[in-house]
Amino acid sequence: LGGLAGARFHERGTLEAMIDREDLSANERVLVLQRAGSAYVRAAHAYADAVAETDSTAVEVASQVLIGAAQAVARTDLDGGLTPRLTAVLASGPAEPDSLIWY
Repeated sequence: LGGLAGARFHERGTLEAMIDREDLSANERVLVLQRAGSAYVRAAHAYADAVAETDSTAVEVASQVLIGAAQAVARTDLDGGLTPRLTAVLASGPAEPDSLIWY
């Protein structure tokens, strides 16, 4: 019984379960957003560590994820108008060597 309760408690705390929950406060939603972003960065870093050279498929997946996230933020006006410019920069291809994008 304890094992089942522990498994259920763990499942409820997963990122996917937290995203699906509708009873979270605004502050809790911000923390879920932070966890999701951090998970994305960790996954990208782990992938980069696991491969010796750049994979064009991974680059495409990463850019599409970032564009999708930027568009979702723009649709909800979460950033006060910054996202359309960020989306345009991401869609235009590689940045100039002296350009820096903070996401």
